[in-house]
Amino acid sequence: MSLIDRLTVRQQVTPRRLLGRVNGTLHVLVEGVGPIGALGGAVLAEAFGIRTRIWISVVGSFAGTAFLVFSPLRSLRAVGGGA
Repeated sequence: MSLIDRLTVRQQVTPRRLLGRVNGTLHVLVEGVGPIGALGGAVLAEAFGIRTRIWISVVGSFAGTAFLVFSPLRSLRAVGGGA
């Protein structure tokens, strides 16, 4: 569901002439950092142990969720402008 929400908001706030560039850029950013994150996770697991690495992941996941819960995006009801 969140993919649909993100894509809808992105398409509504981005001018039509820039949609391809914005979608391409975000795709590279989101999909391109996966290998970097995997490498970083492996380095942390090797340095501190797998249990510590898992706890770091848990804290990071909760921090990301807390950021979204307390962001202004939560109160967004309508999107103006754009295409």
